[in-house]
Amino acid sequence: MYYQLNGLKKNNRRVGQYCGLLRQPAGRGRNPAKIQGGNDMVGKEWTKDEIKHLLETNDKMVSRSLVKLYECQTDDERSDGETHEHNGVGFNGIDSPFLSNIAQRALTGMALSKKQLAAARKALMKYAGQLAGIANAERKLEADE
Repeated sequence: MYYQLNGLKKNNRRVGQYCGLLRQPAGRGRNPAKIQGGNDMVGKEWTKDEIKHLLETNDKMVSRSLVKLYECQTDDERSDGETHEHNGVGFNGIDSPFLSNIAQRALTGMALSKKQLAAARKALMKYAGQLAGIANAERKLEADE
């Protein structure tokens, strides 16, 4: 069973496959509400503006968002640090080398510098719609489990 991200299909493949939504066990803090720290927000439908606000105000959200978008890259794109497929998920071709590098750093548990956080925060604003779709897809996935 596969889940769609925001109801969209890209290149006849479901976007949820790209973003690793099916590979992670349930309950691993995948919901932005858990990042923000409020249980009252679990189960809500996330909007692009709400995600932008979280990115502006929460460093942990920046790191988690980098990792989520990095997981949306194909295996080849992750190994090369470049975008090869124009599938509408993950980083775009211009941002991919820089954001992939920072995402790998975040995945290893290394702290991001203030400059890296600021640059990533600014770049991630254009991905707010995609991040809202990921958060909403994960919320639906958790509700189905």
